[in-house]
Amino acid sequence: MFNNGFIDIKLSNINIQLGNVKHNATEVLKVLNKTKLEEASIICFPELVLTGKSLNDLLYHDELYFDCLDGLNYVLENNNYEGIAIIGGILKYDEFLFNVSYVVKKDEILGVVPRFNYSIDELVHFASFNDLNIDGAIELEILGFVVPFGKMIFSNSDDLKFAVCVGELDEVSEYYINGATVVFNPCAIQDYKDNVNKILDYKKACSAKYNGACLIASIGASDSSSEVMYSNLLATSIEGKIINKFDGISFEENEIISRIDLGRINYLQNKNNDCLFNVSNNDIDYVDIVFDEVDYDGIYNVNKYPFIYHDDKEYQRIIDLQAASMYKRLKYIGIQKVILGVSGGLDSTLVLLSLAHMCDMFNLNRKNIIGVRLPSSNNSSKTYNNSKKIMEYLGIDDREINISEGVKTDLLAIGHDTITKDVTYENAQARYRTLTLMNLANKEGGLVCGTGDMSEIALGWCTFNGDHMAMYGLNAGIPKTLVRELVKYYKTIYQDLSECLDDICATPISPELAGQSQRTEDLIGKYEVNDFILYRFLGCGDSEDRIKIFLIKDFGLSVEEADNYLSNFYKRFFSQAYKRITMPEGVKVLDLSLDVKGAKFNGDVYYKKNR
Repeated sequence: MFNNGFIDIKLSNINIQLGNVKHNATEVLKVLNKTKLEEASIICFPELVLTGKSLNDLLYHDELYFDCLDGLNYVLENNNYEGIAIIGGILKYDEFLFNVSYVVKKDEILGVVPRFNYSIDELVHFASFNDLNIDGAIELEILGFVVPFGKMIFSNSDDLKFAVCVGELDEVSEYYINGATVVFNPCAIQDYKDNVNKILDYKKACSAKYNGACLIASIGASDSSSEVMYSNLLATSIEGKIINKFDGISFEENEIISRIDLGRINYLQNKNNDCLFNVSNNDIDYVDIVFDEVDYDGIYNVNKYPFIYHDDKEYQRIIDLQAASMYKRLKYIGIQKVILGVSGGLDSTLVLLSLAHMCDMFNLNRKNIIGVRLPSSNNSSKTYNNSKKIMEYLGIDDREINISEGVKTDLLAIGHDTITKDVTYENAQARYRTLTLMNLANKEGGLVCGTGDMSEIALGWCTFNGDHMAMYGLNAGIPKTLVRELVKYYKTIYQDLSECLDDICATPISPELAGQSQRTEDLIGKYEVNDFILYRFLGCGDSEDRIKIFLIKDFGLSVEEADNYLSNFYKRFFSQAYKRITMPEGVKVLDLSLDVKGAKFNGDVYYKKNR
């Protein structure tokens, strides 16, 4: 399947019989003909899959070479697979023998990519293309086709640019530098102590550095000789993370299929273009490949919750980052006290827990945390009681300041009737709370810690110079869906608070500025949807149309509902940018952020360009 910026790719190693090209070609053909284009757009086989690798001097025999050409021709004549196939074999050119990968589409050879780097023992049999002193690629005739032979990047009109890097020793970074989004690495990795992991770590590092995808297909144990065992490794690394892998010992066919988000890779590579890509080094010939269109209806499994992890180590890392960043800020300023407004809601609960965690990590007295309840007539007893329980349990400096009379005085001063619950009524409470906390910070010689999270910052869901303002924003790098998961994770640290934290997580999100029945998600939509839009927009550079498809397919929204979500998000994101420009600093914990140097400016340009 190739549609809407996604591509599915299959990696396969087969049961190889050394020197039996007819058998190997038949096995390759079985894999091709059983694979539908909707299942995978590209299939990559290991190097020398047609001949086998452990043949030693038999590789020199003309009979083997002609068998290899016959085997390749057999595949081309009987191939029903509509996608691209990368098939390892041998090639003779100018009296030299080369280890190559044939890139084919149906019954056509699109290009032949040689291996460039060898170990000493491999140089006995194969020549290096580098020794020909040829820049880029040359043309040669194979099986009636005039095809390029050498360095190249294959591309199509849908922003897919892939390269083939033959052998575990070859330098994959060169292809990323020249614009590839996906690099295939057909190889034969010797399976001895640490060797597989060493090679895999290197390929992962390259895919991370260049924001690309690297796919490794090793020839497998069926090719192994009495001296060397080859790994069956099949692995897909995207941006430095292994998303799919097979690494068992097997003498039969193995395969994995991986989905790659080309839209995100292109976006990240374009964003990092200035520091990564040097166009002066672009000496690679480009071969255009046209993919058949495929109905989009098959794509369903986009990650709906991109900010939620399945590894507690990630949550621990985040809370440690929060604690360390807060400690560093206090140490830099030269103070010890932190002032925090505690409402009993998700955001302030996470900050309070993080501050307690900071004290525990760095051996500080929890009494340096001044937690302040600032109730008014609009607060519920549920959130009030929860905030009280947490502060008492953590043993912080627990204070309470009722703001009802102060807010009423301010409203009367501007001619408000103090009864009508309009925007002025709500914002006056938020600003009065901030004013009170700031004044208390002056009195105590402390720092006001803000509670606003990334989702609220993106949507501008805060009162300017009210809860929008603080001296440090500890939650600024954390979206709402992640806030809830972190609060849940804290149950493993403060186990006696489990029941209270569960209650907080289950409580509907509300600013409680106009009454206890006020529900934030009734006004701006579900945070899980807004966080998904935020990630696809800023983290992947998706267009509005692309996100809309995901909302319909993966969230089950109607076209009208998806349009409303997107319209509301983009309207708020851009109209409320002035709040982000003046927001307090906060630690970055994810690969995207909304700080002054970040996506709120670049995202504006990208959105207007692609809308």
